[in-house]
Amino acid sequence: MKKSCVYIILIIVLVLTSCSEREKVYKVGVSQCSGGLWRDKVNNEMLAAQHLYEQDVKVTIVCAFDNIVPCVSRRGDFL
Repeated sequence: MKKSCVYIILIIVLVLTSCSEREKVYKVGVSQCSGGLWRDKVNNEMLAAQHLYEQDVKVTIVCAFDNIVPCVSRRGDFL
């Protein structure tokens, strides 16, 4: 009898803890082909704004420095 009570309690605990909702994490990826003062300003604003939201937001910014091949190939890294 004691073993069955322990198993029932264990199953109840597992069911209750496994059904909890996970915290959402939003990922924003920016792949730029070139840099510049304007882009640096916008990038800094995006990085600063990621902390304004209640959910976790992670901004990743990469620059290809005027080389189109890495710029295009990095798009898949963000998916």
